[in-house]
Amino acid sequence: MSLIGSYDETESFVDYQTRMVAAAKEIAKLASDMTAKAATEPARLLEIGNEMCQRYEKLASDSVGASATTPNADVATRIRACAVEAGEAVSELVRAGGRCRLAALPQHQRAVADCARRLNEKVVSLLSALQAGSRGTQACIDAAATIATIIGDLDTTILFASAGTLQSDKEGDTFSNHREGILKTAKTLVEDTKSLVGGAGGSQDQLAAAAQSAVGTILQLCEVVKQGALSLGRGGSEPQVLVLHAARDAAAALRDLAAATAAASGKHHHHPDMERLKHAAKVSAPGLCAGRGHV
Repeated sequence: MSLIGSYDETESFVDYQTRMVAAAKEIAKLASDMTAKAATEPARLLEIGNEMCQRYEKLASDSVGASATTPNADVATRIRACAVEAGEAVSELVRAGGRCRLAALPQHQRAVADCARRLNEKVVSLLSALQAGSRGTQACIDAAATIATIIGDLDTTILFASAGTLQSDKEGDTFSNHREGILKTAKTLVEDTKSLVGGAGGSQDQLAAAAQSAVGTILQLCEVVKQGALSLGRGGSEPQVLVLHAARDAAAALRDLAAATAAASGKHHHHPDMERLKHAAKVSAPGLCAGRGHV
C-alpha cells in the first residue's frame, strides 16, 4: 500500500495533524467496537468496517499533507510509514470482521480481537509520529501560556509597587547591585528571540529548544528585575513601576512572538503567517529592549 495524492499548501502541519489525530482516535474506537460486536452483534461488523474505511481514507489523504508540510524529513518518513501500516491493519481487521459476520465462530471472534489490537498499536505509533512533528510548535504554544502567567505575576508586583508596599529587607541593597544582571539577561533574551524567529523555518527540535530557552530567560529577567525594583523602594514607587513595566513589556512582546511563531511554524516563506511573524518580530523589538532602556 502506498500514499499518493495532492495537498493544500495553504494549510499547515498543525491543520493536518489535528484532523489526523481525531481520525486516528475514531479508528481506534471503531476497532474496539468491532471486537465487542464480534461477540454480541456480528451482523453490525460490515457497517462498522465501512465507517472505519471512510475514516481511514480521510486520514490517508491528510497524511500526504502532513508529511509534506513538516520540515523534518525523518518525521515525514515516519508519518507516511505509520499511515501505510495503519491502513494495512484496517484492511486486515475489515477482512476478519467479514469472516466473523458470515460465521461467528470463536476462532473468527479471536481473529477480530487480534486484528483490532494490532490496529490500535499502529494508531499509537502514528500518534507518536504526529506528536514528534509538532514538538516545536507545541513548545511555542506552551511558552506563550507560561509567559501569560509571568505577566500576571508582574501585574501583581506592579500593584504592590504602585501602593508603595514593595520594599527590600536587605540593608544597603542598591539598584547598582542588580543593573549588570538585568542588562546581561536582557541581552540574552534578545538573542533568544532571534533564535525563536529563525526556528519557525527550521526543525521542530530547534524550535522547541529556542522556545524553552526563551521562557527560561524571561523568567530569569523578571526575577532579577523584581529584585532590582525592591532595591528602589526607598526612592519612591515611580522608579519601581517604570522598571517593572519594562519587564512586563518584554514579556508581553515575547508572548506575542511565541504565538506568532507557533502559527508560522513549518509554513513557506511567503505564507501570510510567516509575514505576520516578521511583523511581530519588528514590533516586539522595542518591547524586548525596554528593560535595557530603563536600567
